[in-house]
Amino acid sequence: MQKALVQLAEMDKGQGRPSVVSRRAESTEQSINSPEKKMTLVEMQQETIAHWMTYFKKDAKRLGAEELAKQSLACARLTRMEMDSLKLIGLDEEAAWTEARNLFCLAPPPKLERP
Repeated sequence: MQKALVQLAEMDKGQGRPSVVSRRAESTEQSINSPEKKMTLVEMQQETIAHWMTYFKKDAKRLGAEELAKQSLACARLTRMEMDSLKLIGLDEEAAWTEARNLFCLAPPPKLERP
């Protein structure tokens, strides 16, 4: 993905920018032809934090930065375990991510009780 972005940036410098359709086709072709990319825990954690900060900003801020990082990493770990289980029954990485993220990463942040 980064390689494609670098190529697009280089094309912008001198030769002109390709159309949106050709960029989409190139992206689709790369994802089909490339080996399956395994999402990292950090990527899942970032997705979780981004979702929480967009849709549950008040709750996410209430957790604080350190607790937000801990809770989002816990969600990422649960998501990875669920994805691995789904892949054992035949789903590919992308389908497993789509199914598992709804259970953990796109759920509201936990409401922790403070003493």
